[in-house]
Amino acid sequence: MRNARTKKPASERLRLQWWSTQARFTILSVARGRLVISNTYCLWALFLSKNGGSDNAFTELEYTLYHFDVSQENLWQAMDMFSRFFVNPLLRPEAMERELNAIESEFQLSKNDDGCRFQQLLCHTSGREALEHPFNKFSWGNKQSLKTLPEANGVDVIGEIRRFYQQYYYASNMTLVLIGAYPLDELEEKGT
Repeated sequence: MRNARTKKPASERLRLQWWSTQARFTILSVARGRLVISNTYCLWALFLSKNGGSDNAFTELEYTLYHFDVSQENLWQAMDMFSRFFVNPLLRPEAMERELNAIESEFQLSKNDDGCRFQQLLCHTSGREALEHPFNKFSWGNKQSLKTLPEANGVDVIGEIRRFYQQYYYASNMTLVLIGAYPLDELEEKGT
């Protein structure tokens, strides 16, 4: 049995880094993987556009937030449409590749931002070993951390994304927040 302070082999450290950034790739592939490839996203985007809405997602260190807004009278239809992205995502390789390129683009645009650089400095100085503090890992995703390094170490990226989805994307791991001008009883009833 290993002592918690024992240095792990490079392949295990890479896997820790891979899992720390994989959530970002998975969550966006879940949403956009189904959305971009199928007509479903076109319908969703058209629906939001016609009804004064928008959507987005972001990942923090410990959670991911998906959100949308839409006109009040279209909330229930939007909820039904949006929930389908989590029920049975396609997770197609070509959609994942497009999402990976989007993540890389965001990374390149943000990497010289002072706030982002400060956060990475905090990560880097929070301990020499990942086991010293959970914050000590590359907290973003980019093409190198999500594809190049894992594949060089024999990781089936798409298979891992699918396993990650199966392991973590289920109802009791999620929280739904509804905001609307409907009575609270109606929000609670329709939200379950």
